Amino acid sequence: EQLRVANIKVSELQDRLDYMDSTHAEGGEQLKQAESDLEMLREELQVSNNKMRAEEGEKLKLLERTRKRDVEWGKMKETMDKMTSQLRMLGEERDVMHQHLEEARGKLHDTQQKLNATQDELAKHQNAERVMKRNLQLQMPEEIKRVVKRVEELDKQNRDLQAKLHQAKGLSKDGKTASDDAGKK
Repeated sequence: EQLRVANIKVSELQDRLDYMDSTHAEGGEQLKQAESDLEMLREELQVSNNKMRAEEGEKLKLLERTRKRDVEWGKMKETMDKMTSQLRMLGEERDVMHQHLEEARGKLHDTQQKLNATQDELAKHQNAERVMKRNLQLQMPEEIKRVVKRVEELDKQNRDLQAKLHQAKGLSKDGKTASDDAGKK
């Protein structure tokens, strides 16, 4: 706008200068004044041009800053999108794991019920076996009772010896020999 105004003034002064040249009545004085005014306008025009260049430079700097901020914002948005995607994937994994956990709990519950039923069944069979043995002992002749008692004693001794043998083997694996262990007893 200043440039347009300055150009209009320059044009007016040029017209005035032309008019003065044609009239020569007032001659040199007005010519000098017009040249001085023209020179002032040229200086104003130069100042206006310098201001416009400076403003253009500032505008370019602002545009560059805006571009950099847009790039930074784009990077931040991309990072946020990646994080959102990762959070979504983690949420899906959590849901799958939760589902597996619920399935495992269901299987554990079923297995526990089967175990309880099996233990109940075992207890019934053991109870029935005890009742049957007692009934058999009551019905057995004395000689058979002695044999059964002796078999039970031998079974107990066999279990005790097996336990000692197993213990001796366990100690020999630890660096001690079975004979060292037997010597201590």
